[in-house]
Amino acid sequence: MPAEIRSFHDPLEPAIYWDSSFPIAVHDVTHMMERYRLLPTDACHIAVAQSHGINAFATLDPDFSAVNGIVLFMP
Repeated sequence: MPAEIRSFHDPLEPAIYWDSSFPIAVHDVTHMMERYRLLPTDACHIAVAQSHGINAFATLDPDFSAVNGIVLFMP
């Protein structure tokens, strides 16, 4: 894991595991960050949505266009 990603891993862990009903793991988020060069919040949004079977996003953020398997609605 690159140092830039690792620096987000430890601070994210308590936030992601705050509730057993919260459906994502740190690995899901760090994988998204590494593979698509996403910011932590963007990776969390995608991981949570995908864990609920959602693959469409309305956004102004062009960073999401790098992610395979999602549909974007952008103005």
